[in-house]
Amino acid sequence: MELTKLQQQYRIMASGTKAYCEEAQNAIRKHKQSIEQLEREEAELLKELNLARSNQNKLKDKGTVDKLKQLRDREEEAQAKIEEEKDKIKNFDLQIKKMEKAKRDQHKNMGGVHMSQQVQVASKKQVAVLENRLDQALKRFNTI
Repeated sequence: MELTKLQQQYRIMASGTKAYCEEAQNAIRKHKQSIEQLEREEAELLKELNLARSNQNKLKDKGTVDKLKQLRDREEEAQAKIEEEKDKIKNFDLQIKKMEKAKRDQHKNMGGVHMSQQVQVASKKQVAVLENRLDQALKRFNTI
């Protein structure tokens, strides 16, 4: 009886050890896979870092930086021109408003829109009257 009990305990321990061993092996396998993955990532990152540090990329970066500086300078110049043009437009708008006001004032002083036509008609009438007088005066002068 004691022997069977010991054999049973041995089998339980053996199966427990076997299960533990399999579990440990699975954990070790997963860790190895993680390590391999991390090593591949490290190699890739080192490769990218070396590429970034290469002279060719440094020259490209310098060229890109110079081009960006030029573009920024051109943008600043364009912005300055835009502001200058906006100021000119404001000045022109002010001049236009002054001219329109002066025109309205002159129209009011002349008596409105139809007054200029009336002035023209009156002027023509006055010219006709004066021409008629001149004509009559010439006829009288010629008769003398």
